[in-house]
Formats: sequence, C-alpha cells, structure tokens
Amino acid sequence: GLVKVETSYMLRSKGTSTRIPCRTVYQISPTGEIVLDNECYYTPALPPPARIGLELAVPGALQRLCWFGRGPHESYPDRLGVAVGQYEERVDDTFVKYIVPQENGNKCETRWAALVGDDGCGLMVSAGAPGETFNVSAHRFKAMDLQKARHCKEVMQRHDVTVTIDHRHTATGGNTSWTRAQMPQFLIPKGTYSYSIRLSPIMSTAAIARPEPLAPPLAARASKFKPPGVLSAMWHRMMWDASLAIGHSPILLVETILEVTSSSVTVPVVWAVVSVGAVFALRTLQRSRAA
Repeated sequence: GLVKVETSYMLRSKGTSTRIPCRTVYQISPTGEIVLDNECYYTPALPPPARIGLELAVPGALQRLCWFGRGPHESYPDRLGVAVGQYEERVDDTFVKYIVPQENGNKCETRWAALVGDDGCGLMVSAGAPGETFNVSAHRFKAMDLQKARHCKEVMQRHDVTVTIDHRHTATGGNTSWTRAQMPQFLIPKGTYSYSIRLSPIMSTAAIARPEPLAPPLAARASKFKPPGVLSAMWHRMMWDASLAIGHSPILLVETILEVTSSSVTVPVVWAVVSVGAVFALRTLQRSRAA
C-alpha cells in the first residue's frame, strides 16, 4: 500500500547563523510514484534567496529533456519572452554559454517535464497540485561548478544530470550594463512556502504526456506548516552568533536543553532571559581563556 514518511529538518549554512526550518512529506505508491509535499519558512533576517525548490541527480543516460512550459529558449521571471508549448532538447544543449559562466537554462511556468534516455525510459516531473507550475533545468554540472569557472570550457561536466525543480526563482536582473540589481517585484519575499512535486517513472516515450490527476490519498496535502515564533527566531540568531565567537559545543548544549523545555507559553520568556546570561557567561569564559 501507500507509504508515508514525514521529516522535519533545519537547513543550515556552515559558518553562519543561517537557519531555515523545513518539512517534507514523502508519499510513495506501489507503482513507484512519489509525491513530495515541501514546506519551509524563510525568515526576514535573511536576504532574498535565489530560488526555493529542490535539486536531484539522475543517471547521465537520461539525456532528453521534454517539457510543457515556456520555451524553447531559457526563461526567467523577468525574461518571459518565449511562448508556452511542448518542447524537447538534449541536456547538453541546455547550457547557455555566456562569456562568464552563470545561471542559465531555466524553464519557467512548466506544467510537466520528462527526462528520458534513448530507450524511452526515464522520469516524469509534474506539479503535485492542480494549476501549479514550477521552474525546471537540467545540466551536467552543479551551481558550484559555475561559480568555480571563469570560462565555459572550465565548467566541470559530470556523469550524472543535475535537475533543479524550483517552486520560486528569482529574476536575472542586469537591466542596466553597470549593475546586476533586480527589480523588487521579482525578488522572493520572506514567509512560508508550500509546494508539491510529483515524480513518476516512465517506461516508454508514449508516456511523455500530461499526467493524470492524482488520486486520493496522494492528492491530500500535509497539515499546515507552523514557522517558529519571533522569540524562537531571536534565540537561534543569538545562539549562533555567540557560537561563531566561542565554539559550537557549549552553545548547542544550552540550546538543546532550552528547546526541549520550550513547549509552554511562559517558558519562552524564561529562556530568553537565561540565554542572555548564558551568552554573557560564555563570553566571559572566552576572555579569561584569552588572558
């Protein structure tokens, strides 16, 4: 029968105080179809993100990208000058070789996309809820490979195909030749984001078509995601700022104890006061060690 797995986790950036709480619910059917319900809370303390979505790797043999959305050229929220239709392209041809390697090859307002091999077998990606669209791209490199290269010939080509499936994607910017600034209406604002992605196996090219609507219970979304409160966000920021200066182990120990006991209404006020004392004590300890 249907298998359902729910996981809650925190996205962290190494060496910084960045924390993004997330939750993903996996619903796996006996046919091999997987529906992912993703939710995350993007705190206002962070700058606007480049994208909100997921990245996965598929075998390099899946070299044909078929999609129904904007095309055949790349498109972005501020670059929608291409028509909606059904298109096909080789993965190697999706790489737009700018003078300086950079983000490229995105397909906006995609209804469904398929990556298949020469035998017609592969993976179908579609929105998990009716009326939703997404951004998709497929390359033989990762974003970090672009950042490391100064010229297109230096971009490392991987054996696997990296697929990005984004619920939201920022604009390319560059409306003027002297700045890369983006227009405010195309920036991704703070808040809670919820979206569903449906992954289906394909056994032949005849299956490359609009997927049938999801049947219950796969169509049911998870319960509403509850982002952390203001005091909790302040606490995490203060703890991680202190951990950068003092060392992670003592801070994480205090943080774990307080998080376990912070379920009541009055406790947040208590641990807000305790946190100030904990940071002060640990910084005093750091100064004494330095002396």
